[in-house]
Amino acid sequence: MKEVIIIGGGIAGLTTAHELLNKNYNVILFENNPIVGGLARTYQNEMNKVCPYEYSWRAFGKWYQNVYQLMKQIPYNKNESVYDKLTILQGGKKTCNKKIPSYDNTIKQIPLSDYTKLMPFILDYFSSCDKRNIENYSGLSLKNYIQENKFSKKAEDVFGKIVGPYLGFDYHHASVYDLFYGFEMMQNNSDEKNNFNILSLPTNHAWFEPWLRYLKKKGLKLYTNTNIDKIYLNKNNSKIEYIIANIRDINEKQTFKADYYVNCTGPDILYKFFKPYLMYNIQKAISKLDY
Repeated sequence: MKEVIIIGGGIAGLTTAHELLNKNYNVILFENNPIVGGLARTYQNEMNKVCPYEYSWRAFGKWYQNVYQLMKQIPYNKNESVYDKLTILQGGKKTCNKKIPSYDNTIKQIPLSDYTKLMPFILDYFSSCDKRNIENYSGLSLKNYIQENKFSKKAEDVFGKIVGPYLGFDYHHASVYDLFYGFEMMQNNSDEKNNFNILSLPTNHAWFEPWLRYLKKKGLKLYTNTNIDKIYLNKNNSKIEYIIANIRDINEKQTFKADYYVNCTGPDILYKFFKPYLMYNIQKAISKLDY
């Protein structure tokens, strides 16, 4: 039976493992973090126990049919699938099974003095096209913007909820654009054509943990808290011979070899391990170009 090593336990890595296990491959998956999920994983903000936060977008449009089909294959319990844990995002009012203030009431809590600070920005944002807003504000840190303009603690809490439990971004890594895009999306979401689905529980609880149980029953071998230390190529630099993984839980490096290797992390890992090889081939390709 062919064996595959997957690097990265985010949605891409888990989906790859899912498909390969269903095709009777042996699969080993390495994840650098203590839990799977990648940028979509859930974490509990120790400073604010209101609702778990997500590292990135976790709402699903009606066009996410491939995701829905995948969720239907994953049992949540004996009577439900992960797909059954989806619920309609109701203008930001329903985000998880924990008690949180409603979206509309939360907005009304912002002091008038904070609105006066926001007005110039609001006028500029809603009078500009989305492309310009992305260019101007997607790189502007929301946290820094709040601190530099001395917004009230109440306003900061509301903004954090919009991009946190409501929209699905980690407040500390969100941009000003995320805040206003989130507000705009919540307002538009009252139209059924624009409704998004969200998981009724934090993503790891509703999706990734049941998914892992399912994949492990299929034979998945999972190593968390594990980073790839080295990747060795053959003499022709045409194929991976083996990799060395650093399993931090036991403070041990082990060698792994497979028939196929799949990178489901960002391109940075390719650059890190294959920089000389990539640069050589890029230069080789450029030398053949006609100028």
